[in-house]
Amino acid sequence: MNEAQNQHYSPVSKLLHWSIALFVIIQIPLGVYMVTLSNEDIWYYRCLDLHQLIGVSLLMLVAASILWRFVTPTPKALPTITRIQNAAAKTTHVTLSLILLIQPLLGYLFVTAWGDPLEIYAILKIPAITELNKDTSEKVIDIHAYLAYTLATLGAIHVIASLKHHYIHKNLILKRMLPRNKN
Repeated sequence: MNEAQNQHYSPVSKLLHWSIALFVIIQIPLGVYMVTLSNEDIWYYRCLDLHQLIGVSLLMLVAASILWRFVTPTPKALPTITRIQNAAAKTTHVTLSLILLIQPLLGYLFVTAWGDPLEIYAILKIPAITELNKDTSEKVIDIHAYLAYTLATLGAIHVIASLKHHYIHKNLILKRMLPRNKN
């Protein structure tokens, strides 16, 4: 790999990154809206199906992204990035990845808490692996909600840091992850 290629993420890395970002941008407000609805409202179930489908999709995309990072080199840190900035970025990325893995699993545990399968659009059925009591299931959904807010906060910090590097520091941090950008 030459030096110019080593400055940018691979097309697969970019596709995974932006797909995950788009789904998170949809998922968080959808979840917030969904919990304002009564479980007697038809829109609650429509939102729930979509929320669950996106959650399963996110789990698969994040797992693929993590596996992809093991087989594809990532660009080297820019020489203008300090050790502290690099450590903060790595910590944020690892934390985001962990949350994005844990969130769908918590949602799955909550939905299947009473032994019923996770069923999406009557097409996909994922059987329950355990049953939870009421207190535990309520703790699971509370953690799911807190992690969603944490995810939104870390995501916002990630976006702000990328924009800061692009507009203030005028470096390649953002450009090398943009689709179709090679310079």
